[in-house]
Amino acid sequence: MEADPRIGISPEDRQARHDAVMAVHALAGPFHEAEERVTAAREELDRLRGILEEFGDATPDRITEEADSIEAELDALEEDLDDFSPGRMRSALEGSTTRPTDDQLWEIDRAWERAPSIIERVNALVADRVPELRRRLEDEGLEPETSTPMNVPRRPGG
Repeated sequence: MEADPRIGISPEDRQARHDAVMAVHALAGPFHEAEERVTAAREELDRLRGILEEFGDATPDRITEEADSIEAELDALEEDLDDFSPGRMRSALEGSTTRPTDDQLWEIDRAWERAPSIIERVNALVADRVPELRRRLEDEGLEPETSTPMNVPRRPGG
């Protein structure tokens, strides 16, 4: 495929743009997955908070404090993930036929520097902290009883 002759961009600048787009593209999948996992953790925390509300004063303070701590970490993670939107970065790069700006390159470098710690925090939250909170509720007997499945009716004579 040949470049559009109406666009004057050097091969070096074209390569720099391509490299920047690919760097952002490589972050897009992990960031999207992290966002999905944070959303799922928030939904699970909301479910567990509903259980805590059911038991009211019977809920030990340490469990409520852990739920509050998890919520604060979810808020911080959502803010960090919003701060590094690979989709926004990619759109800015793809919407231009020029070499990436110094600011764009700085933003990409910053995302790559912070991505590992953000992903590690997401992993700790979804693999350890939320399941541990669920176990604590169960250990305290705060997990409500699950309903017994209903019997499926059978048509008489059929």
